[in-house]
Amino acid sequence: MRKQEAQKLQNRDEVEVRIDTTWEPGYVLGNPTEVSGRVIIPVWSNCGGYAELDHTDVR
Repeated sequence: MRKQEAQKLQNRDEVEVRIDTTWEPGYVLGNPTEVSGRVIIPVWSNCGGYAELDHTDVR
């Protein structure tokens, strides 16, 4: 996902999350934050649980 798109995500938005080499359904928990030029997105996925992922691991 592009940085600009990631910054617009909101709580409970549905997304796909990269877990190893597969994409799994999930949703955003809270608001994305920018750290060192990367957007960190707090997400919950059905198979991986809670994680804070880089915007490149979410679509």
